[in-house]
Amino acid sequence: MLNKVIMLIFLFLSIVLSVFAEDQPMLRISNYGDYISLETLNKFSRIYNIHIIYDTQDTNETILKKLADGNKEGYDLVILSSPITESLIKQNMLEPLDKSKLPNFKNLSPEHINQYFDPNNKYSVPYYWGTIGIIYDSDRIKKITRWSDLWNRSLKNNVLISNEYADVFPMVLKSLGYSANSMKTNEIEQAYEQLNKLMLNAVMLKTGNTASQFVREGLMAGMVFSGDAVLITSKRHNYKYIYPEEGALKWMDNMLILKSSKNKDTAHKFINFILDAENSAELAKVIGYGLPNRAGYNLLSEKDKKNNIIYPDINMLKNSEIIKNTSPVDELKQKYWKMFKSAYDKFKSEL
Repeated sequence: MLNKVIMLIFLFLSIVLSVFAEDQPMLRISNYGDYISLETLNKFSRIYNIHIIYDTQDTNETILKKLADGNKEGYDLVILSSPITESLIKQNMLEPLDKSKLPNFKNLSPEHINQYFDPNNKYSVPYYWGTIGIIYDSDRIKKITRWSDLWNRSLKNNVLISNEYADVFPMVLKSLGYSANSMKTNEIEQAYEQLNKLMLNAVMLKTGNTASQFVREGLMAGMVFSGDAVLITSKRHNYKYIYPEEGALKWMDNMLILKSSKNKDTAHKFINFILDAENSAELAKVIGYGLPNRAGYNLLSEKDKKNNIIYPDINMLKNSEIIKNTSPVDELKQKYWKMFKSAYDKFKSEL
């Protein structure tokens, strides 16, 4: 119910903030659903007297299509995954950051900056990070320890999977014992064949509201982001989140200023605002993801710091991999994903 309320608030946010002075600075942001708080947006708008237009997208493909179409919506700042960040850098679509306008950049943890896709953080600033693991109903399932357990016949029509190929293929590759970022054609073909075998169990994520769908449909298991797992397990204690033996998937999202932005100074202000220790800590409590902000992390309660869904210890992340850009074989993955979804839709319609 909470997620529904949040989404309704976001749907009306542009209308609520639509009355503004003609000369008032503006900032248009695109982000994933349920990935910021209304209070955070209102606080920034109030302090800096800036009119915010906030849009949400369910998948990477949604925002990428808009950007490829010339950014007609006029986004200034987008929040996207590391693989997509890498792709946008290569396409020269991002504005180099002016670090003199980001004094709070110093708050970031050393382990979350200077990543492979953007050395020295020329274009990107870490937002939040987390994992993709397995959640399951411990009242109905004795135990799940591996990705490959999701193929068990007892889970017919009860396994939630992401609606993005960029999440699903790494999971299936890991279940086969391969690298999540494999670029070997034969391994990707095997992953496609294995994915088809999951069709009987699979329930496709309908929107970005994973927690709501998972609980509403009473599913037994699924691949979920750690933040969704925090929400689900806080409401239903019979659900458990585990890091699969084959290895969890790690990810980090980034704040990016588009080269086409007409409000670059305002975008820098927003990033610096998010990097403030207090602001980042307050937001982390709402969205349930890991803080890449060391100063903000230090303000969290000991209970939050010890939540191993958000902050797993190193042993839990054994064999885990961060999801990377695999553009040389993305076309092949997209082809197979389209074939899978077509077969999946037909299969489900005939049930």
